[in-house]
Amino acid sequence: MYHLGIDPGQKGGIAMISAESKMLWAETMPDNLLLLKCILEAAKGYGRLHAWVEKAQVFPKQGLVSAFNYGRHFGELCTSLTLLEIPYTLVSPVTWTKKMHLGVGIKDPKKKTLAIARRLYPKEKFLATDRSKVPHSGIVDAVIIARYGLQFGGIK
Repeated sequence: MYHLGIDPGQKGGIAMISAESKMLWAETMPDNLLLLKCILEAAKGYGRLHAWVEKAQVFPKQGLVSAFNYGRHFGELCTSLTLLEIPYTLVSPVTWTKKMHLGVGIKDPKKKTLAIARRLYPKEKFLATDRSKVPHSGIVDAVIIARYGLQFGGIK
């Protein structure tokens, strides 16, 4: 069984881990629907797969155009998963962070998630490109969402 973690935001990410918790790959969320489809088809080629998708939500100060684009992208993602027959579960940010952030004494949620990712996968850099210097928060979130699915999803 392989677990696909997806942070669907424009600056989100996609990551895949195995049932043995090995991180296989991680990358930024594509903004192109065709590229997204190719990535999901490639993931499906690994074998039995379940995707864990962070549930879409609109933020109070988010503009209308931004909210609309985010919702459209989220819908395209869910539709792509359905058409490719990849089972998926929506998980709210509160749900996965509550479980995965337990026992980490850092206040900032993004730094907390990065600390967990670095502890679980110390050899990974979580960079968007080879030229990047700072870990990509969407990739980090996707990795931890996949790990949440593995640990707490109940799908074997």
